[in-house]
This record gives sequence, structure tokens and C-alpha cells, in this order.
Amino acid sequence: MSARAIAIVSVAGRFPGAEDVPALWRAVAAGRSAARPVPAHRWPVPAERVLDAAGAPDRARSATACLLDDFQVDLQGLALPDDVRAAPGPLVSLTLDVGRRALHGAKLDGVDRARTGVVLANIALPTDEASALAEALHAGSQPSSGWARAACAGPAGLLAQALGLGGDCFTLDAACASSLYAVALACDALERGALDAVLAGGVSRPQALYTQIGFTQLNALSPSGRCAPFDRRADGLVVGEGAGLVLLMRLEDAERSGQRILAVIRGVGLSNDVGGSLLSPDSEGQLRAMRQAYAQAGWTPADVQLVECHGTGTPRGDAVEVQSLATLCAEAGASPAWVLGSVKSNVGHLLTAAGAAALAKVLAALEHPALPPTANYAAATTSPALEATRFRVLEQPEPWRPGPSGVRRAAVSGFGFGGINAHLLLEEYAPGTTVSARPARPPVAVAIVGLGAHVGPHASLAAVEGAVFRGERPSGARQPIGAFDFPLGTFRIPPAELEQLLPQQLLMLKTAAEAWADAGAPLRGAKPRAGAVIGLALDPATTNFHLRWRGLRGDLPPLDATRTLGALGGIVASRIARELQLGGPSFGVASEDTSGLRALDVAVRALARGEVDVMLAGGVELGCDPRSADALARLRRLSDAAAPTPYAANGPGASVSEGAVAVVLKRLDDARRDGDRIYAVVRGVAGAVGAGRLERALRGALREAGVPAGRVSLLVGHGSGADAEDAEELAAARAVLGAGPDPIVALAAPA
Repeated sequence: MSARAIAIVSVAGRFPGAEDVPALWRAVAAGRSAARPVPAHRWPVPAERVLDAAGAPDRARSATACLLDDFQVDLQGLALPDDVRAAPGPLVSLTLDVGRRALHGAKLDGVDRARTGVVLANIALPTDEASALAEALHAGSQPSSGWARAACAGPAGLLAQALGLGGDCFTLDAACASSLYAVALACDALERGALDAVLAGGVSRPQALYTQIGFTQLNALSPSGRCAPFDRRADGLVVGEGAGLVLLMRLEDAERSGQRILAVIRGVGLSNDVGGSLLSPDSEGQLRAMRQAYAQAGWTPADVQLVECHGTGTPRGDAVEVQSLATLCAEAGASPAWVLGSVKSNVGHLLTAAGAAALAKVLAALEHPALPPTANYAAATTSPALEATRFRVLEQPEPWRPGPSGVRRAAVSGFGFGGINAHLLLEEYAPGTTVSARPARPPVAVAIVGLGAHVGPHASLAAVEGAVFRGERPSGARQPIGAFDFPLGTFRIPPAELEQLLPQQLLMLKTAAEAWADAGAPLRGAKPRAGAVIGLALDPATTNFHLRWRGLRGDLPPLDATRTLGALGGIVASRIARELQLGGPSFGVASEDTSGLRALDVAVRALARGEVDVMLAGGVELGCDPRSADALARLRRLSDAAAPTPYAANGPGASVSEGAVAVVLKRLDDARRDGDRIYAVVRGVAGAVGAGRLERALRGALREAGVPAGRVSLLVGHGSGADAEDAEELAAARAVLGAGPDPIVALAAPA
């Protein structure tokens, strides 16, 4: 694995009590916390109706959180749809505000916007807009915008459009490690030459009551409203919200274009726990991520002076993290006096933006340079977990002196629900640093060795195949999955828990298991070099709880611990990883209609880079729920006719089918060695946004695959049946080969 040399050339953020990164540093240096009582307008019901010290279902233990101050986003000069410009909403406003400042913090004359992309972490939980959509539909009124449905992928796409960026763009949900996963995927896109600059980081702005009740039910919320990592008085986390983004470039490009380089990323390690549980962290998984990062950077623990920890303030989580760090040092024969810190003590737990806040804090510490204190910590009440180590937690800032390498170096950790782990290593920039040339990568050749599918009424791969080859057409504009059988004896999930999982998790888990079995892979046994990436959108059923809290649907069940996990979009891939015992990166991605292909793309890259040996990629869609269908209808004309007619002038419009599809992937050489049945070989994947995106994506896939346009004999298009989309797709396909989608996957029969 090659050492990384990725420059951070700009950073921007908006955090609780801190409108930008300099304000964040002032709060950190002063040991100040932004925790405060939740403003009345931020919850849809009065606080007295939901507060309960015992944490009963549908109740919150505390009304304290770290929430953003209200602000007005400046939309001047941004290219946006009219409905978004009229009412951007809090999540989109936050993304546009921070994204524009991050881009404009660099020297733009050295940034090619056509080759600049966006990789944004964003949590798959109900937003204020999605909840308002559910309430409007329940009342029979018309919602103001269809963008509420695009709560996961919409902000990233709108940011790219607003800033005129033409590179690839998608969002991901890897729970609390999401921002660091976004940075890791952005680094990979830069290293393989797919992009020249990437905005990467995280945003989190879900409905505030949902997270407050949800973390109460998971027994993680601090009843005192005080986040105190590494202190024996710690009693849980405080929920936060906000956003942080960095602009990344290859180091040699940043130097050539005269950028101000804030730091250099040297290693990123990603993993998933094989042991533990969905809620309880496991040191073994954390250590695999750390070892991978250090091996990539070529560092030892003695090279680092500061570790910005995940540090949630939950005693169990903090103790496991300290244990992992101590084990890492012991393995290396080192006993460094690391300074440990956690920005969550200042701004709360920002969920998918937590790693972005941590990274922003470290960049600010490098700029000053000073080792930062941790709020709510006192040496007199230090956690027992620290007593057997030389690690230090500071009460006041200290000068940050360079280490043995002559530069200042730091680590940033992110550990999330579902056992998702990330560890990032970065150092201050030293001009003249030797940069190894990017190693040449072999052409992509990834075999599809397993398939699973449940589409509309067709509940298995065999049923879907039969419908396709019989030429069956949809019987209407919407094809729901309906009821389906779930194999109870296959998984280690108690039946009572299964009953509380939302359909998104159940359907994807069933389909993934089918693909895994089709590949002939064992269900049980640890597989540390296998992972799962799932394309998804917000499950509209998550807004059921809002309707219940508002007194509109008393027949719906309350939010308790099982239903909280059962509704987390980021847990979809984690459940698959848990059941199949996968230890490689396992998380969700979102890019609306291309989410499934996005998952395939990310999985292929992980295999090509050598980080894993087997990947499961898939996608799940539940678009027939009225909360999704109405929003889709507002974004794209849906057909009222019996069957859509793609590629026909004045066709009746688009249709929506619910379902899930999964594929199992291996490097082609490995699949041949293992004697696997090979359905097809992925030779190239490409994506793009903005003007001409379909043509650019198609040309990019063909170029990576090494396939001349004239040799393509079959093109499976998007073909939605919506006139404007179909016309754009046909024009792009004809321009390249004479018939094309976004992104398109070039498939070749095994040679």
C-alpha cells in the first residue's frame, strides 16, 4: 500500500457556539462547552411532554444539547433550483454555507472545477423537512418542496451544482466515523487521478428531538447534559450538529499551484468490528484501522504527539478507545506521552460531522501551534482507564513542539455504531518534503461472483430473471415489494427485534444473504478482509415517530432502543457486516437514482486498492411509500399509465419500483484462482455531475475499461420514461457510441 501525500488546502466549518474554525479554536483553547437548553422552536412538541429521567420509550433524559445558532445563508452567486433558492431549509443552508467557504478558502485559479468533486458524510435520519413532508401528507396538504425526500444525497448534489463543480459527487453514512470515511474516499479519488480536487467532510442536521430521544433509548445520552471525556464524572454524550469541510489536492499539485497547505494526510485506516455488538465497540476492530493507517504512513506511535480521540464521554466507549491506543503502543514497543483530546467536550457529538469537527480542531492546533485542552476534564477526577498509561489530557493549552521527525504529527479517530472504525494520520506541511510518485495501478478487473435480488413483487433472483427474460412490463407506475418472507433461522437477530426493524434493513439483509449464498461463501466465521457498501436513501418510515409525537398517529409504536437501531440508515450495511462477520469497511452511500451503482463503484475501488479481498455491494429502494412517491413526483413526472415507455417521445412518464439488489465482488485473478462462477467482470466505472455529466461519465467508464466505443454491443440505460431524462440520456449515448446512463458500468465477459 503506497504512502499517502494529500494536501489539505482549505477548511471551513460551522459548529455549535462557533460560526467558523477560528471561533472553534477559541472555544477549544478556553475549554468552553456549547451545551445549552434546547430552544423551544427546535422541538416539534414542548420539552415537558418528552422529558423523563428514567428514559422511557418516546422520552428524553435531558433537554440539553449543542445546537447551531440560527443563521441566514448567503445564496448570491450560487446556481440553484428556484424552489431551493426560495426555501433552502436548514440542512441545505448549512451545506451550502460551509461548502462555499471551504472552496473559496483556496486559490481558485489553481482549481479546475470540472475535475473537482464532493464526498460528503450526511446522516440517514429524519430532517425537519422530511418530518414536515410526512405531516403535510398526513393532513392532505401539499408540501413546499420535493427536496425533502432527498435528505441523504440532496445536499451534496445541490452543493456541486451551486458551485459549478463537474467532478464526481455522492454522500455516505458510516455512522460516527463518516467524515473520516469521506476523507479516505476523497484521497483515493485523487490518488487514482479521477479528480484533481475534492471537497470532503461531513454535515449533520437531523431533527433535534429524534436524536435526543434516540440516544436516550440507546442509553448513551448524558442525563447531566455535560460531555466529559476521560473524566470519571462522564455520564454520556451530548448531541451536537454542524458541518465541516476540507478541500483536498494531491500534494504535488497543491505545491505547483501555490496553495497554502494546512496539513498533509499520510494515512487513513478503515475497518469494521467483527466482535462486539452493534452498540458496543470492540478493540480488535479499532486496532485494525489504526495499524492500517500507520502502515500506510510508515510511522510508529512515537512519531505522533496529539491524538484527537472519538471520545464521546460514554465511560465504556472511552475506556475501550484508551485500551486500543495503549495496545497499539505496546505492540510497537513504545510508550509515548500522547496528549489525548476530544472536541465533543466543546461542541457535542456531531454524528456524521464528528470527524470533520475533530479534523478542524487539529488543523487549528497546528496553525497556532498548541496542544489543546479538553473541556469538562480535571486531573483530579481523571478516568481510571488512563491511570496505567502515559497519556495526558490537558486542562490548559500547551506549546506544541515537533516530534522526532522534525514536524508536528497528529492522529484523528472516529468510531461509530455498528462497529465502524476510522483512523487518520496527518502532519504539518514542511516545504521540500519528498513526495513519492503515485504508483501505477493495474486496470480495474473485478469479478461479480454472486447475485441476489428482490424487485417489486419478484422476491428472489430467479423470479427477477424470469420476469426479465419473459419481457414482463410493470403493471403500473409503482411496483411495491409488498409482504415478503424473511428467513428467521438464518440470522442471529432475535425474532422480537426483527419485528421492529424497518423494511429497508430487512429487505437489504435478506437480499445480501441471498447473494452471499449464491457466491458459495460461508455465512459464519470472521472475514476481516471483506466488507459491504449499500446504496440507500432515507427510509420514509423513520418519520412515523414524528407523527406519533405530534399526536397525529397514536396507533404507531413508540421510539425505543430496538426501533432506534432498526431505523438507522447507517446500520443497514452494519447489520450485513455483523451477520456475515465482515471486518472490512461497511457503510452506506447515497446519490439518489445512482446509489446502487455508487456502492458498486466504492466496492470496486476498495478491491483495486488491495484493502479488502471480497466486497458485497448493493442498493435498496422503498420509493412507493407516499412520503417518497409524492416527493419523487415533484422532482420527476411519474406515470399514471399502466406501463412506462422509456425512450419514446411524449412517453407516459417515470415509474418507481421498490426492491433490493446485491452483488458479491472479488478481484478477477482471485476469483479465477478460487474457481468461482463469474457472472461478469467490471472493467470501468465513472461518474460526473453538472453539464454534460452523462456523456462524461460514459466516456470515463469506457476509458478506464480500455474499451473502444465501437465494441460496445449492449447498453443498459437508466431509461426512466421521463421525457427530459430520456432525451438527455439518448443524446449522450449517441454522442459517444450511437445509445447511455449516469454513471454507466462497462461489463465484459470473463476472458
